[in-house]
Amino acid sequence: MVTQKNGQVTITASIGQTANLLTAVAITGGDSLTATVDGQAATFQSTPDTGTPYTAMVPDASLQPVVAVNFLRGTSMYPSTVTLPSPFAMLSPMGTVNLGKSARKLLVQLSLSPTANVGAIVNMQCNRADGTSFSGQNAVPVSHVANTNNSFAIYTSDLDATLNAASQAPNNQGVSNISPVTTCGLNIDWQTKVYGTVSSGLYRSSYIVGIQSVQNQVSYDSRL
Repeated sequence: MVTQKNGQVTITASIGQTANLLTAVAITGGDSLTATVDGQAATFQSTPDTGTPYTAMVPDASLQPVVAVNFLRGTSMYPSTVTLPSPFAMLSPMGTVNLGKSARKLLVQLSLSPTANVGAIVNMQCNRADGTSFSGQNAVPVSHVANTNNSFAIYTSDLDATLNAASQAPNNQGVSNISPVTTCGLNIDWQTKVYGTVSSGLYRSSYIVGIQSVQNQVSYDSRL
């Protein structure tokens, strides 16, 4: 995954065994992982014993950086490349939005065309009706608002369902909580993404994706 923010490109790379997403494979022996951003070398850092991904950061403020990530084994190289989408801005709203469920939708204006493929990731810190709390992250559906040039919306029915689904998911102890979500502090990451090309020598589930994003904060109350 390749992102760009504040003039810096960040590459996050994970290596697994076939399609098993739960594996964390460390590079050893003669294998290596290299990358370039617009031809500039990027050095990966890793703590594979904890299963965290390999990361590399390179200063690059160009509009659409070209990123190549190469897995090397012996004399064979397996390249993956992506050109990031153009950066964009949030035109409105500015500042934290107070949002009740009865508002029906969260409306934003982005400097994107109405045909843009826009998604959203919600980072949540929430309270339940029983006084307990939880945090999490999940995707929520985004819709283009008809008859507008650059307005996009998250409907509160979808948002509320996403928050309650995250609330009810079992925690690390296998315990779920069905008490409804009441209030949340939300950081919403609005994204556009482009999938690049991956070497045919890598497993078919391999991918490289370039992401541009902007954020806004929301104070949500399901009781309003």
